[in-house]
Amino acid sequence: MKQNTIRIAAVIMVSSIIAVVGVGIQTARASMVEISDIEASVTLDTDYYNTTSTNVITIKWTTDQTTSGEFQYGTVSGQYASSITTDPETRHDVTLNDLAPETKYYYRIIAMDEDGNTDISSQQTFTTLSTSLTVTAKVRTIGSTVIAFHLMSNKHPWSYHLFYGTSPETMTEHVLKNVEGVGTDIHIVKNLKPNTKYYYQARAEMRPPQRPEEAATPIKSFTTRGTTRITGISPTSGPKGTRITITGVNFGVSEEFDYYDGMVGDVETLVSVGCRKSDWLTARSYCKSKILSWSNTQIVISLGKHPSTGPVRIEKRFRSGFGTSGIFAVKGPTFTVR
Repeated sequence: MKQNTIRIAAVIMVSSIIAVVGVGIQTARASMVEISDIEASVTLDTDYYNTTSTNVITIKWTTDQTTSGEFQYGTVSGQYASSITTDPETRHDVTLNDLAPETKYYYRIIAMDEDGNTDISSQQTFTTLSTSLTVTAKVRTIGSTVIAFHLMSNKHPWSYHLFYGTSPETMTEHVLKNVEGVGTDIHIVKNLKPNTKYYYQARAEMRPPQRPEEAATPIKSFTTRGTTRITGISPTSGPKGTRITITGVNFGVSEEFDYYDGMVGDVETLVSVGCRKSDWLTARSYCKSKILSWSNTQIVISLGKHPSTGPVRIEKRFRSGFGTSGIFAVKGPTFTVR
């Protein structure tokens, strides 16, 4: 019997829904499903995207040889109450109609080649959108005086409203951003008090020619960090390449940076020793040190290629499409280059 070598790649797309008015559309990354001889494995293909609507979705997949297909789906994990078959092809697609809004669906793909060899993909999911406007707000990059709000909606609202304060009763509106049809926005809030609990709420608004709607998040809270300080370094002298341990408080959590170049998403960090360059980009290319590890109370670095005797400096900033904002910049004890 011919050995099974079917490979399936699936991607979610959305069909046009001409008859539905005011339907929210949201874009996200889609995954590819690859089927090997033994087991299914899932990998991310950043060249593909999926767009999910309230009640209709089209899913397309390819195989490396001609196969017939069966698309199975349902609302319970591992149980597929409905199925659609496809003709023998290398490119397949199915359109699912009359789906329930705001519902998570589970699906898998079965492929059979001309010799009867069969493979089954791993289970994947998609979620249809609500028919009503929704809004969410996530707090990112909490510092002692600066935070970033990530506002998101299932539609393209006319504006976002952000309210915050030190109690639910004293929350005031600090921003009314006219985003003119943007489904996501990042807003940076500065001049907060260290070690302080804040309450917040986000609201979104739709205006004509769309159907007027408003949505709001529940009132939630966050607490700012204490002031960032460097309390010591060890050793205090050494040649280029020296491993230096910096101790202190409120550096932030390790998830906020990447060991490779000090950045995850839109958070950047810079640790330098004796650097007299004030410009971020110049300092980053000229005298930055390699970050080996990072925790809230300790940072370990390897002294950079162009060190000079002087104080240890740590800077962190938040960067988005709307600009940059410093999270903190602190200076510590002097390191002597030998």
